[in-house]
Amino acid sequence: MRSIGDQSLTQGVELILVNQSTIRPSSCDALPPAVRFVEVRTGIRVPLSKARNIGLENYCGEIVAFPDDDCWYEPSLLSKVALYFEQNPAVDCICTGVYDPDAGLSYGKRPLGVSRRVSFSNVFKLCISVGLFVRRRALERAGAYFDECLGAGTPMGAGEETELLVRMLSARCRIEYVGQLQVYHSLPKFAPSDAEKNYRYGVGFGHLTGRVLFAGHPGALCAASEVVVRSIGGAVVNLQRPLLRAVYWNRLAGVVAGFAGATIQAIFPQRDRSRRPRPSEVR
Repeated sequence: MRSIGDQSLTQGVELILVNQSTIRPSSCDALPPAVRFVEVRTGIRVPLSKARNIGLENYCGEIVAFPDDDCWYEPSLLSKVALYFEQNPAVDCICTGVYDPDAGLSYGKRPLGVSRRVSFSNVFKLCISVGLFVRRRALERAGAYFDECLGAGTPMGAGEETELLVRMLSARCRIEYVGQLQVYHSLPKFAPSDAEKNYRYGVGFGHLTGRVLFAGHPGALCAASEVVVRSIGGAVVNLQRPLLRAVYWNRLAGVVAGFAGATIQAIFPQRDRSRRPRPSEVR
């Protein structure tokens, strides 16, 4: 939050905090007057996708981002993003690189210093929510909501931002990956709880790749295959490391379970009882 206040952007910045706690972060009081601060307290713990939908009910700007509470921006990032959109009026959304400056490594091995068009075949590999910057018009064309069946805090613990981007692509929005720009985020450090978390992540990823595949986009199968191969390889390499081995095996099991569920729903669509919010419920 402090990095928002440090931005060199000359235009106004709007910060919407969806607070699931009863305590207001002290860093909110240090924000400069140029930052319009809106705090929305949920009163209860909610999944990340639902929290983001609550945030989307309250935004006023023309470009929207979805930072985590543990990522941060270098001081000129927002001015660079605004300049990019100004110079590229046809672009509806950009996905930046995500970088850990302490480790000197890219988050999720996303390429740095390169740009490329985002498509159904690479959206799973290139895009991550903390690096998204979206024009209002693209959100409106895609429905302006996150699928509340997906994401952290749900049984399918990943994929809500990718599902939104898939809807943008289906609505013929132009999305660019811009690796010359980076959002900062520390690389994850594995803990015993990560085995269960990676299972939920795998379920969400497998379900979404299956959903996209059966919607007629075969590139999703390549994304799923790559994660399967990497999970098997990671488990084999870490046979003598029980924690890491469990993380990889659980992710693999989750991907298989999620993909199987999407397959069943494609064959028997009447069994798909997942409830996704309609745009009218969010806007």
